[in-house]
Amino acid sequence: MAGLLVGAGCLFLTFDEQVAPYAFVLSGAAISLIFPNMFAWLARPMVASPRRSSLLVGMGMCGGIAIPAIAGIAVSFGGEQSASLFLGALALSGAGLAALMIRAHGPEISE
Repeated sequence: MAGLLVGAGCLFLTFDEQVAPYAFVLSGAAISLIFPNMFAWLARPMVASPRRSSLLVGMGMCGGIAIPAIAGIAVSFGGEQSASLFLGALALSGAGLAALMIRAHGPEISE
């Protein structure tokens, strides 16, 4: 969750032209920590419920298809800066969903 929050904060810093290149690098570094660890974090709940694992993989595939298209639409309507705003909002919503999941299932889900 911290990676999403740091990544979102860095994406919102990209509106400053002098800070933008560094902010993009930091946001990529912060968010990159999530993906290799996601299956390790969810290993126990996924083994307990095979349906969860199929939903996780399926929704990940849908997100990989839909999010670039939605980001492209946001850029076509709002210009280049809207991409950072969209991705920052997406990272914040991911952090919010992670917080809700930890709240619903307890802290052991993130161990």
